[in-house]
Amino acid sequence: MRSMEISSPGPSERWDAFWLPLTAARRPPTSVQAMKCTACDAEVRKPKRREFPRLKFRYLVCDRCGKGQRLGTVLRTSGRGTRPTEREQLRATLAIAVARVRLKTLVWGPNPNSDDLAAEKRKQIRADILRDEGQKAFFSEDLQLGDMPNNVLEMIQQHIVDLVICVGASWGSAAEFESFGVTLGPKLLAWFPSAARGGFADGGSRRVFHATGGFDETYNPEDLISCVVTLASIDWFAEKKFLQVYVDQVRSALDVVAPAR
Repeated sequence: MRSMEISSPGPSERWDAFWLPLTAARRPPTSVQAMKCTACDAEVRKPKRREFPRLKFRYLVCDRCGKGQRLGTVLRTSGRGTRPTEREQLRATLAIAVARVRLKTLVWGPNPNSDDLAAEKRKQIRADILRDEGQKAFFSEDLQLGDMPNNVLEMIQQHIVDLVICVGASWGSAAEFESFGVTLGPKLLAWFPSAARGGFADGGSRRVFHATGGFDETYNPEDLISCVVTLASIDWFAEKKFLQVYVDQVRSALDVVAPAR
């Protein structure tokens, strides 16, 4: 039997892998009649819908296994139209522009060695970011430096990374938000357990954090089980990646027209 060769995905395939899930999460609400669950393979006629209002992301949750997934993706344009070759060349160029973006992300949350389900989500988020070729993701525990106090260490850490995702489920992650949320502003995505509503952070720090343009959402235990917290975190990361692509292109365009270089 002839052995099968498995080729690595080309630029257009990498573009689809990056772009299609994000467009699905951002899709305007429609009447969902059914879903094919990617976790248990069940066909669900009326799936649950989970929406995160500040992020404006929407997901479907299977009522059989409880796992979440993004809305159905749009059709691929590969090979369609009168000039498919030219279109694919342009798509490859777009994919290369996205692939050039390299971001460093710090993921805060419960001790990764604990049995806390939020700690498991923290590990999933880091793993999913690292799965995106060229990206880097760290835990604060990975960047220890001797006996330096944790608050001093994390103050330095936040200045050497591009983004921070905080899965608030422990005293440590709550303290991290209180200490650094306002200074990080839009570079931080903060998750709060629904039980924290009405507390000190809810009526104080979060209001100031919102004024800086920061992103936060509340989650319930079912959101951890369904993995929608992980999905939304990765989709937020993808939007930041798009923003960096835009900034890089604007810088490049301005360099061309600048009188002095």
